Amino acid sequence: MNCTPFSLSQIMVEAITHCSLHAAAFSCLSTHVSAILTDLLTCYIQLLANTAAKYVQHAGRTTLTTTDALKALNNLGFGLQDLISYVPEAKDLLCYAIYSGHCIEELDKFKAQLGRIQYDNTFPLMYAPYDGG
Repeated sequence: MNCTPFSLSQIMVEAITHCSLHAAAFSCLSTHVSAILTDLLTCYIQLLANTAAKYVQHAGRTTLTTTDALKALNNLGFGLQDLISYVPEAKDLLCYAIYSGHCIEELDKFKAQLGRIQYDNTFPLMYAPYDGG
Protein backbone atom coordinates (compact mmCIF):
# COMPACT_ATOMS: atom_id res chain seq x y z
CA MET A 1 0.00 0.00 0.00
CA ASN A 2 1.50 3.28 -1.09
CA CYS A 3 0.15 6.04 1.14
CA THR A 4 1.25 9.62 1.13
CA PRO A 5 1.65 11.19 4.58
CA PHE A 6 -1.59 13.12 4.10
CA SER A 7 -3.63 10.10 3.10
CA LEU A 8 -2.14 8.01 5.91
CA SER A 9 -2.95 10.68 8.47
CA GLN A 10 -6.45 11.03 7.02
CA ILE A 11 -6.94 7.26 7.34
CA MET A 12 -5.81 7.43 10.97
CA VAL A 13 -8.20 10.28 11.79
CA GLU A 14 -11.02 8.42 10.07
CA ALA A 15 -10.22 5.30 12.11
CA ILE A 16 -10.23 7.35 15.33
CA THR A 17 -13.60 8.81 14.38
CA HIS A 18 -15.05 5.37 13.69
CA CYS A 19 -13.60 3.92 16.90
CA SER A 20 -15.08 6.74 18.94
CA LEU A 21 -18.51 6.37 17.38
CA HIS A 22 -18.41 2.60 17.75
CA ALA A 23 -17.42 2.89 21.41
CA ALA A 24 -20.28 5.35 21.92
CA ALA A 25 -22.68 2.60 20.75
CA PHE A 26 -23.77 4.23 17.51
CA SER A 27 -25.77 1.72 15.51
CA CYS A 28 -25.34 3.23 12.04
CA LEU A 29 -23.49 5.96 10.21
CA SER A 30 -23.84 7.48 6.77
CA THR A 31 -20.83 7.96 4.56
CA HIS A 32 -21.51 11.69 4.43
CA VAL A 33 -21.63 12.04 8.22
CA SER A 34 -18.45 10.00 8.53
CA ALA A 35 -16.67 12.39 6.17
CA ILE A 36 -17.98 15.45 8.03
CA LEU A 37 -16.96 14.16 11.46
CA THR A 38 -13.53 13.15 10.16
CA ASP A 39 -13.04 16.60 8.63
CA LEU A 40 -14.21 18.23 11.86
CA LEU A 41 -11.71 16.24 13.92
CA THR A 42 -8.96 17.02 11.41
CA CYS A 43 -9.71 20.75 11.61
CA TYR A 44 -9.74 20.63 15.42
CA ILE A 45 -6.37 18.86 15.53
CA GLN A 46 -4.91 21.39 13.08
CA LEU A 47 -6.30 24.29 15.10
CA LEU A 48 -4.89 22.79 18.30
CA ALA A 49 -1.47 22.30 16.70
CA ASN A 50 -1.41 25.83 15.28
CA THR A 51 -2.49 27.33 18.60
CA ALA A 52 0.18 25.38 20.49
CA ALA A 53 2.78 26.45 17.90
CA LYS A 54 1.87 30.09 18.52
CA TYR A 55 2.49 29.62 22.25
CA VAL A 56 5.89 28.11 21.43
CA GLN A 57 6.78 30.97 19.08
CA HIS A 58 5.55 33.59 21.53
CA ALA A 59 7.84 32.12 24.20
CA GLY A 60 10.78 32.24 21.78
CA ARG A 61 11.26 28.48 21.76
CA THR A 62 11.37 25.90 19.00
CA THR A 63 10.19 22.92 21.05
CA LEU A 64 6.65 22.25 22.21
CA THR A 65 6.12 21.61 25.92
CA THR A 66 3.16 20.12 27.73
CA THR A 67 2.42 23.59 29.10
CA ASP A 68 2.04 24.89 25.54
CA ALA A 69 -0.33 22.06 24.68
CA LEU A 70 -2.39 22.61 27.83
CA LYS A 71 -2.57 26.36 27.17
CA ALA A 72 -3.71 25.66 23.61
CA LEU A 73 -6.38 23.24 24.85
CA ASN A 74 -7.52 25.78 27.42
CA ASN A 75 -7.62 28.48 24.76
CA LEU A 76 -9.93 26.24 22.71
CA GLY A 77 -12.23 25.68 25.68
CA PHE A 78 -11.01 22.24 26.75
CA GLY A 79 -8.87 22.39 29.87
CA LEU A 80 -6.93 20.00 32.03
CA GLN A 81 -9.95 19.23 34.21
CA ASP A 82 -11.89 18.22 31.10
CA LEU A 83 -9.10 15.81 30.17
CA ILE A 84 -9.05 14.36 33.68
CA SER A 85 -12.81 13.84 33.66
CA TYR A 86 -12.63 12.26 30.19
CA VAL A 87 -10.15 9.55 31.19
CA PRO A 88 -12.73 7.25 32.87
CA GLU A 89 -15.03 7.63 29.86
CA ALA A 90 -12.19 6.69 27.51
CA LYS A 91 -12.07 3.17 28.94
CA ASP A 92 -14.60 2.17 26.29
CA LEU A 93 -11.92 2.82 23.69
CA LEU A 94 -9.55 0.29 25.25
CA CYS A 95 -11.07 -2.46 23.15
CA TYR A 96 -9.57 -0.76 20.10
CA ALA A 97 -6.01 -1.38 21.20
CA ILE A 98 -3.83 -2.88 18.52
CA TYR A 99 -3.92 -6.32 20.14
CA SER A 100 -7.70 -6.61 19.93
CA GLY A 101 -8.27 -8.66 16.79
CA HIS A 102 -12.04 -8.86 17.21
CA CYS A 103 -12.52 -5.10 17.17
CA ILE A 104 -10.09 -4.69 14.29
CA GLU A 105 -12.18 -7.16 12.28
CA GLU A 106 -15.33 -5.21 13.14
CA LEU A 107 -13.71 -1.94 12.12
CA ASP A 108 -12.54 -3.48 8.84
CA LYS A 109 -16.12 -4.52 8.13
CA PHE A 110 -17.25 -1.04 9.12
CA LYS A 111 -14.75 0.53 6.73
CA ALA A 112 -15.76 -1.83 3.93
CA GLN A 113 -19.35 -0.74 4.37
CA LEU A 114 -18.36 2.88 3.72
CA GLY A 115 -17.57 2.06 0.12
CA ARG A 116 -20.88 0.34 -0.56
CA ILE A 117 -23.90 2.16 -1.87
CA GLN A 118 -27.04 1.46 0.09
CA TYR A 119 -30.55 2.68 -0.45
CA ASP A 120 -30.64 4.69 2.75
CA ASN A 121 -26.87 5.41 2.80
CA THR A 122 -26.46 3.91 6.26
CA PHE A 123 -24.78 0.77 7.49
CA PRO A 124 -24.98 -1.17 10.73
CA LEU A 125 -22.43 -0.88 13.50
CA MET A 126 -22.17 -3.89 15.73
CA TYR A 127 -21.44 -2.82 19.29
CA ALA A 128 -19.25 -5.28 21.14
CA PRO A 129 -18.91 -4.65 24.88
CA TYR A 130 -15.39 -4.72 26.23
CA ASP A 131 -14.80 -7.99 28.05
CA GLY A 132 -11.69 -6.82 29.88
CA GLY A 133 -9.30 -9.24 28.24
